[in-house]
Amino acid sequence: MDLNEREPRELIQRLFWSRFAWMVEAKGLDPDDCLQEVYRGFLTRNRGRRPFDSRVTKLSTYGYIVIRSVTFNFLDHHKRADRRLGVVGAADDASTWAVLDVAQEEDGGSVWSVLEAGEVAPASWTCAR
Repeated sequence: MDLNEREPRELIQRLFWSRFAWMVEAKGLDPDDCLQEVYRGFLTRNRGRRPFDSRVTKLSTYGYIVIRSVTFNFLDHHKRADRRLGVVGAADDASTWAVLDVAQEEDGGSVWSVLEAGEVAPASWTCAR
């Protein structure tokens, strides 16, 4: 299946917008972002072990299965991200308020310490190489 051709691309868009876009919108996410993931899912599958084969299934059936899988994975990914302290890069996200300080010791080991913004703490862990 070639996504550069108009017919398969229109079929994918028609299936996505008619059956799955409402689920993405209901979760407050952008359906266009999910559609891009759907296209990426098709491209990945076409390069994998089981690309689309018209002797095995119709394009609409194959498309429905791939779109459903990618959409549910997209929604699940964002649901899990919300459980992990919200959106990455938010003010209360651990990756934005913690700084990992790594210093080399004379014996070749590394000293690791987690510092909160503006805080200076002694090294609490030593890792030997």
